[in-house]
Amino acid sequence: MNWYVSWTYGIRSFCARRHSGAHGRYSPSSSQ
Repeated sequence: MNWYVSWTYGIRSFCARRHSGAHGRYSPSSSQ
């Protein structure tokens, strides 16, 4: 299940980065 957890975490991280990039909340450099 470790690989599944890491894979799910990776997808969540990717989605979070994508959303944060769009909103520019966690990554201001991306919004700029």
